[in-house]
Amino acid sequence: ALADAHGVVDESVQHFAGQYPEFAGLDAPEDYLSAHPLRRQTLFDAAKALGGASAKTFAAKGVELEQALSSGDLPGVLAALLTEKGTPRKFGEKIVGIEGVRDAQELVLRVQAAQLQHAAWGYQQRMARLSRVLLREFSALKRQHGWIDMNDVERAALILLGDPVLSGWVQQRLDASIKHLLIDEFQDTNPLQWQALRAWLSGYAGAGGQAPSVFIVGDPKQSIYRFRRAEPQVFKAAKVFVRDGLDGDLLSCDHTRRNATGVIATVNAVMGEAAQADGYDGFRPHTTSATETGWVCQLPPIPRAARASADDETEAGEWRDSLTTPREIPEETLRTLEARQAAHWIAQQLAPGDEPGLKAADVMVLSRKRAGLLPLQLELRKLHIAAQIGEKTELIDCCEVQDLVALLDVLVSPQHDLSLARVLKSPLLGVSDAALVQLALLQGDSKVPWFYLLQKTELLTPDLCGLAAILLRWKGWLDQLPPHDALQAIYTDGDVLARFAAAAPATQREAVLANLRALLGVALQMSGGRFVTPYAFVRALKAGGVLAPAAVNPLAVRLLTIHGAKGLEAKMVLLLDTD
Repeated sequence: ALADAHGVVDESVQHFAGQYPEFAGLDAPEDYLSAHPLRRQTLFDAAKALGGASAKTFAAKGVELEQALSSGDLPGVLAALLTEKGTPRKFGEKIVGIEGVRDAQELVLRVQAAQLQHAAWGYQQRMARLSRVLLREFSALKRQHGWIDMNDVERAALILLGDPVLSGWVQQRLDASIKHLLIDEFQDTNPLQWQALRAWLSGYAGAGGQAPSVFIVGDPKQSIYRFRRAEPQVFKAAKVFVRDGLDGDLLSCDHTRRNATGVIATVNAVMGEAAQADGYDGFRPHTTSATETGWVCQLPPIPRAARASADDETEAGEWRDSLTTPREIPEETLRTLEARQAAHWIAQQLAPGDEPGLKAADVMVLSRKRAGLLPLQLELRKLHIAAQIGEKTELIDCCEVQDLVALLDVLVSPQHDLSLARVLKSPLLGVSDAALVQLALLQGDSKVPWFYLLQKTELLTPDLCGLAAILLRWKGWLDQLPPHDALQAIYTDGDVLARFAAAAPATQREAVLANLRALLGVALQMSGGRFVTPYAFVRALKAGGVLAPAAVNPLAVRLLTIHGAKGLEAKMVLLLDTD
């Protein structure tokens, strides 16, 4: 890796010199304009031509260009000939000497491109130097603690199997213990792993003797571990090696027993056209033993909001002062809108009809990233449809846990109105929307936190009276007791488990109660439940790593990532985030 970091810098230097040879020997790209008299003269001729134009705006740019040249102001030269987006300004074709203006624009465009490339080269150098330091420190840390990671294991295997002295001894030991070699999911093999494997097996290529039987199974179409450096081309290299080096056979399976004909037709269309255009070859149309016709449909695309123009962005003002001006977040993101659309479509498929329809457990939703599953789970819950994310779920991502965390937040920091609003609306207290609006109107412009307004019972409606006493009692426990003991007291006093169980749909009740009990368990596990502040407890939850208890709901829609769903089946599969 260190050698790669050195090579990156050298390669970037060569790339810059090869792409911009006329800039060789200059301290900076901007010196290119002043390094040759003809280039400066081209710019002065363009300024003269623009200055003599009848249009005032064109003449003004000519004066601006001449002044920038005289003062050596390169940004001024670029601004006179180029727009803010870096494109050539549109000057009238009737200007005398317009060809010279075009030549000048081409000249500064070349300088601008070289500036960007030179800046990228500088960034790349700095990142390469930083990478060397990080890799060196990471290696030292691993040596200090006696740690190894997967990269170390793979590289050690490659060294042992490729070393001219050690490889013979290692191969002899392998021969004595391994007679059959089966590698499944070979499309997920990365080049380093294959080099180590090939270093071992190549010893048998054309040498006779008793080689182990090698059986490799894979499908390049399913190579989805690019983030782990899996490379489909490795599969192609392995096929050639097994056939030519080990005299093996190539067996292709283009027939399936699970997919409906409509699904297979879609796969053939995609892999036969788009994938081959992207460099994947060797695909043969698939067939299926299934008799169901099946169907493939596409939901209407979610329209993207029009991007603001440069003028709109200018009028919007300067940088926002984050201490005084809150950040405005669009309520309806594309992901939320897609989740809402998908949830309503699933509800339509599950709606009872004349014929027996689908059940929630018959539906699987796949997403490239896990972040796309959480909004859909919320939207399905609003429609009273059970949905379960079948992979590891952070405890802090569960709604009922977020309600309790909001309670801890407001009890420690009573000025947090948003957290208090969530607590009031949650099953903990069950305040209506009308009561929350009344509380907001009561606050007005006074900036008095809601927590203190609730204590003024003479101003409140009956459904808000009495809440302050409950919150103050809970606050007293949290101020005096460790988080676990305070939470246990709140659970008992507020009948928390029963309230959430009554509010949760029957299909989600067990998972909700399991998560709430898990929150108590986490509070007890941290430092023995005795020496943790509420803030430290909340920070630990938000930092991640605390998983919700695994619960399998056979009556729920399954929400999975592409990686987590590998090998599973469903009667209906919905793909999110595929445009």
